[in-house]
Amino acid sequence: MTSPHPTLGEIVQRSRVVGNVRRDLLLRAVDLARLEAAPVVDAARGLLARYVNLVECGDCGFWDPYEEADVIALVEALKNLPSTREPSDGGPPQSRGERDE
Repeated sequence: MTSPHPTLGEIVQRSRVVGNVRRDLLLRAVDLARLEAAPVVDAARGLLARYVNLVECGDCGFWDPYEEADVIALVEALKNLPSTREPSDGGPPQSRGERDE
């Protein structure tokens, strides 16, 4: 006579399947979120490029935009995010060090 309760092996196998499904769903959700964020990322990169170019032209005074907390934070936040396009001017360098090379 077979038991109406699953064996330990069956429970482990079922949990692996459920775990794989959950992992796959989470990975798909992350991919979808990245795709939906791409237009915002593109806009932020474009705005950062325009701001840095404006500051570096000297018409507004002279300072290093890469020392500003907001610029530093935005550059860090944008480092590993996907983009749907390249900025027309190539965008600002990722850091002051790249600009000096």
